[in-house]
Amino acid sequence: MYSTPQLILFDCDGTLTDSHGLIVSAMQQAFSLAGLQPPS
Repeated sequence: MYSTPQLILFDCDGTLTDSHGLIVSAMQQAFSLAGLQPPS
């Protein structure tokens, strides 16, 4: 049985966790999947 989330947090500026590496990795993968050279 699943319940509806009561709260969803978006940490876009890295206040709660250091997400820089994950964001860079996701962007590089998105560029590659689109056939573009990922930025370095």
